[in-house]
Amino acid sequence: MGRFGARTDPHSSHRAAATRAANKRRNARVKQESTVDLIGLIYDAALEPALWPDALERVRQAADASTATLFVPNLGEQRVACMLSGGLDDNAIEQYTRHFHRCDAWLQAGIHVPAGAVVRGTDVLPNDRLVKTEFYNDYLRPLDIYRLQAAVLEREGEMRTILSLHRSKRVEDFGVQEATLLKTLVPHFQRALGIARLVARCEAQTDVLNRISIGAFVLDQSGRIIVANQAAEEIASEGDGLQVTQRGFRAGTLSQTNALQRLVGGALLGGSSSESLTLTRASGRRALEVWATPLRRNGSVLQSAAAAAIVFVSDPERGGNISAEALARLYHLSPAQARVAANLAQGKRVKDIAEKFGLSEGTVRNEMKQVFQKTGVHRQSELVHVLLSGVLFSLTDSHRRR
Repeated sequence: MGRFGARTDPHSSHRAAATRAANKRRNARVKQESTVDLIGLIYDAALEPALWPDALERVRQAADASTATLFVPNLGEQRVACMLSGGLDDNAIEQYTRHFHRCDAWLQAGIHVPAGAVVRGTDVLPNDRLVKTEFYNDYLRPLDIYRLQAAVLEREGEMRTILSLHRSKRVEDFGVQEATLLKTLVPHFQRALGIARLVARCEAQTDVLNRISIGAFVLDQSGRIIVANQAAEEIASEGDGLQVTQRGFRAGTLSQTNALQRLVGGALLGGSSSESLTLTRASGRRALEVWATPLRRNGSVLQSAAAAAIVFVSDPERGGNISAEALARLYHLSPAQARVAANLAQGKRVKDIAEKFGLSEGTVRNEMKQVFQKTGVHRQSELVHVLLSGVLFSLTDSHRRR
């Protein structure tokens, strides 16, 4: 009997308990699936930067925060390299990047927080001190921001990459649940940022390759083409002096095809040669020049799928330019040296370069010697190998590490 004489059904209480347990499991599953979807969006943003605001908005929602911000302050240079947000409008972002990062009290107080750490605002700066700062009164308070939960994703010298969540003073502070979420997301954000940098680097290098008028084919160990720049694709599509077939490269004559296959085969086996091969053309246009060079091996069990060699094809009928700025960055050349190197890589003679830039041949030769010293070569043909191989290997090596 119950307290007032009503009969209690023991099965009913068991069913209620079972229902609560089932609901708890379902909520946990939904939460886990939501987190998995969020992690997927973070990696999608690494490949498509336009998705970062969407990813941050999802983080904001998952943490029940008013804003979620990803920013990269440089403490030494007093600037913000990048700032993205879910919840902050463009005006608030502009105000921070233009001025308020210099007086960010949370950032200054948390300068020694290590990479990977998740902290609350009160862990680095008590609220009674925060409210006395210019940063709070002129920036945070107008935005109705009082509470902070942050993760230091990266720390390199004076640079930081920080993911921060904010809340109003009118709601409770961040707790264990939000800290656990950030700790779960931190390694994924770190990997995604690394991927984003590799993608940006590959895109920049691909742009460099497509500015080169010399065709470049990257081959795997079996001789299959895995990367080709725009010039290479155009030369191959013409089929004039060089054809690309399922069996590999073919020239206009049997003897030249055999010589070409020996040249490519030697590079695939790791042989290094500065010798080139001339391929005549049925159209009567000037002959193509072809040379091949091996790429460094990494001993991977997946080596057969990795880049093994590069075949370069120079068509004297083609115009185009190679980026001197890109060569300067890749090989630590001065602007003058890079300009000379870019023209040498296009097959131009010292006399042509001197006339093009209004220099004496002696000045060009002096710059050329400096380029030779920095790249470790002795001849122009070797220089072309080094410059273009470096650009191509940098691209394929970045792809391989991904």
